[in-house]
Amino acid sequence: MKRTFLPNTTVAAVKDQVYSNLEQEAVVLHFKKGIYYGMNSMGSFIWGTIQAPRAIHEIEEAIHKEYAVDGSRCQQELFRFLRELAQRDLIEIRPGTTP
Repeated sequence: MKRTFLPNTTVAAVKDQVYSNLEQEAVVLHFKKGIYYGMNSMGSFIWGTIQAPRAIHEIEEAIHKEYAVDGSRCQQELFRFLRELAQRDLIEIRPGTTP
């Protein structure tokens, strides 16, 4: 199922996980599934950002501050990455803005 994300959609990492940064990458363990997931440097950055609930527009702003990336490409890749995290039950998705 393809999820639709909007700039004010709030996402957060699920609580049933633990992660560790390994140089420029991250490894996430989903406790309930017992599966490890590896993330590149950009994925690791996003993962660290969503340890607390964040609106997607806030995540995009943080990416733009950290990396030199085109705006439309950034949004497309962020949405793709968030869909992957959602398919793996690694994030919670809430409509609206952050509290």
